[in-house]
Amino acid sequence: MPQPNLITTTLTACLLATILVGCTVQAGSDGQEEAADGLLSSVDKAFDGSGAVSIALDADAQEAQGLDPQSAATARSWSIYGLVYETLVTVDKDMKIAPGLATSWHQPDDMTYQFSLDDSAEFSNGRSVTVDDVVESLKRLTLIHRFG
Repeated sequence: MPQPNLITTTLTACLLATILVGCTVQAGSDGQEEAADGLLSSVDKAFDGSGAVSIALDADAQEAQGLDPQSAATARSWSIYGLVYETLVTVDKDMKIAPGLATSWHQPDDMTYQFSLDDSAEFSNGRSVTVDDVVESLKRLTLIHRFG
């Protein structure tokens, strides 16, 4: 059985992890801005000058599926992951691949990508992130999707 292209899977996961859906605003007839329908559609429109803004978020009807980014696939889960996990690469505002945990990368041949990691990257316990950590995460991703 052919193995899925690891790079395609990884880049797809990175793209999904970094796509954020915001609300768009348009000027109302009275000059105030109103929130358009969207993921963050319940922005408090009646600003009372206190500086407080109420935001309702209902990305989907399901609860977050845990804190394992490799096994959950709901929008709610991904919105949480974006706050606590770093991806190898991300997508910038122009939809171009941008540095994340990897500070640079190149492709020496059609089947190989080489990434340089941010030397200052650490886990929440202070331990440095190593190349082995990234490799094991990618290996685990292929196993979860093959058997999960």
